[in-house]
Amino acid sequence: YRLSIYQKELWRVFCSSKPFSAGMTLISVQIILLLLLADLLFGLPVNTAMWNLPESTKRSVSFQYFRLRVLALRNGASGSAIKSIGLTSWGLMHQNCEIPARENGWVDGVKHVEDRQGSIAYLNFSTPVLVDGWFVVTSNMSVEMDPSTFVVEALEDGEWQILGLSHACGWRPLVELEEVQISSDKLPSFTLPKERVKTVKFLNADSRCVWGSCAQMIGRYVEGISLLLAVLAIRKGWFEWPVKLISVAFFIGGVVKISSYAAICDLWE
Repeated sequence: YRLSIYQKELWRVFCSSKPFSAGMTLISVQIILLLLLADLLFGLPVNTAMWNLPESTKRSVSFQYFRLRVLALRNGASGSAIKSIGLTSWGLMHQNCEIPARENGWVDGVKHVEDRQGSIAYLNFSTPVLVDGWFVVTSNMSVEMDPSTFVVEALEDGEWQILGLSHACGWRPLVELEEVQISSDKLPSFTLPKERVKTVKFLNADSRCVWGSCAQMIGRYVEGISLLLAVLAIRKGWFEWPVKLISVAFFIGGVVKISSYAAICDLWE
């Protein structure tokens, strides 16, 4: 009997002159909207790095010991399958200058030591250096060997703290994430340019750097809020409004997300 009623309701929707608006009257559609709303607003676990977006309130920081950890490659390799960082070199930035300068091993008279151990590359200085960003130089190997998920960390009080995330150019010092939480499936990915031996800069002072990460969140919440308003409109009996709200919001959300990729590509020029 219930199935018969539901079939009649579906037939009413399909025969309607405005099937999308009529579909909003179905309880099943309303439940789906609520589930999508919950996923968009709360789907990202709070303990993942995506919630720890970079902030520009502290543009420069000073540390002595740094490391870059590659968690995944473009070809899908991760963990122990990664034998190298897949980069020609990497380093830090201060006032748009590379640290260390690749033509010598000194930074304002401060000696540095580089070391690579599989998927981890270390950069140690004899004294703390002031930095406000970092850079990587793509390798001369296949693009499939490029790192796609990686973190830059600094040693403070005997513990490694995250400074930079793949996809997020700026950094947020002292991100409180446990080691077990730092895995390739919980970090955003970053597609390096196809040009070989190409320098890619991640500058904390450049607002375009943090836009890539922020845009993903903004687009997500625009879409989520539209679903919330759609559900409220349905409860009020305004069945034509939900379709318009969802269509406009998802279009705006898509444009915002696309703009984040445009900003990232602009950084490569």
